[in-house]
Amino acid sequence: LRALFAQASDINPWLQRWAVRRALEDTGSDAATGAAQAQRMRAVNPWIIARNHRVEEALAAASAQGDLQPFNGLLAALQQPWTKDTTLTRYAEPAPAQVTALYQTFCGT
Repeated sequence: LRALFAQASDINPWLQRWAVRRALEDTGSDAATGAAQAQRMRAVNPWIIARNHRVEEALAAASAQGDLQPFNGLLAALQQPWTKDTTLTRYAEPAPAQVTALYQTFCGT
C-alpha cells in the first residue's frame, strides 16, 4: 500500500486509525483473522469501479473513432463489479502513475 504514495509515510496516520477500528470491530476468533476481515470487505466493496482513465478511454474511442468496443467492455465489467473475473482485471487496476501524476479528481478514482 505504501508503494502507491509519493511519500510512503503519508499513509501512516490512516493505517493507525484503521488498526484501531479493526480492533473495535473484531468479535470472536473468526472475525479476528485477516482472511475473515478481507472476505467481509470484499462482500461490500466492489472489485471494479468506473475509474476515470477507463471512462475517458471509452469516451475518446466513441467520440473520436465511433468505436463503442471500449465502452461496451467497461459497461460489461461494471455490470458485475463484485465478481473477480481475471478477464476483467484491466478494469480493476488503478491508473498508471504517469496518468495520475498530473490528474486531479474529486472522487478518488
